[in-house]
Amino acid sequence: MKTITFFMIVTNYDVLMADYAIKSYYHIYDRRDSPWSGDNFTLLVYANCLNKTNREHYFPSWRQIPFVQLYDNTEKARTMHLKAGDVITSPEGIKRERDSSCENYDELWTTELRKIDTPYYATVDADFEILDPGFYVKMMDELNWDEGMVGYSCQYDPDRIVHDTYSGETILLAERWHTCFCIYKKITHQCSVSHFYYQFILPNGRRYCYDSAGNFQHHLIRTHGWTLKALGDAYADQFIHYGAFSKNRSLTPQNIGVYRRLAIAAQTGLPADRRWRRIFVARKAARRLAQRLAERSLRVLFEKQIAERDKYRFDEPAYDSEL
Repeated sequence: MKTITFFMIVTNYDVLMADYAIKSYYHIYDRRDSPWSGDNFTLLVYANCLNKTNREHYFPSWRQIPFVQLYDNTEKARTMHLKAGDVITSPEGIKRERDSSCENYDELWTTELRKIDTPYYATVDADFEILDPGFYVKMMDELNWDEGMVGYSCQYDPDRIVHDTYSGETILLAERWHTCFCIYKKITHQCSVSHFYYQFILPNGRRYCYDSAGNFQHHLIRTHGWTLKALGDAYADQFIHYGAFSKNRSLTPQNIGVYRRLAIAAQTGLPADRRWRRIFVARKAARRLAQRLAERSLRVLFEKQIAERDKYRFDEPAYDSEL
């Protein structure tokens, strides 16, 4: 049996970046000095309503990757008669509109993750690319050592007041271990709470919201007494989360390569090609210069493409400090 299953949902909008993300797991596959690397994992790619063109273009190459298990939900979705605007009700009774004619992330994490039987499983985004597997090995080592820790994410946000771009309201957003790369132990299947978005109204009338999987994580801690952890900034140059790529409408096969290289350089100061990364790692001045140049180029060349995704991220209002 494999040790861990990574669960990645891919849609038509993020398939361009998903192709890079899927192949980046070769960094784990090619590493042979850790019990967590090599061929000890499965990347379960859940193709969520991909159109015929994308299926024909990507499926043949993905099926050739030794660690990929591909699931195509085309027939399943057809029988579900999915359409944008339909009301989805979570097991906890919270109603939200389906934002596209695809299966929803929350419902898939709730139903599909429980089917995974490996000792560890992870939610991984289609726009999360591994640049160096060291951060993953550290996460697995610590999870293995600490019996009480059942989850480990690459990023964490505490409770904070934010502007919800979906509703236009200011809300209190609960702490959350980000789901873009979040590993759980199989024992967490004992938690009966769903991965759906959850909310309630505070006495002051403000909404207190748990983003996707946040309420599930809350119950892992408060109900079951387990702990979760997140990586520190020391590993920030070993991966990149491009962010909100399911909302991408403007990046195309013609410009995705340039965007990706600039985004990686802007975050890490390092080139995308790992053959060249070793040369730059220790050269801090060169990295800082590369970051500044890449950030400027990214803003100039891809302002529209970044803006269309940024509006779906939470922005913390500077004027509001009330909790």
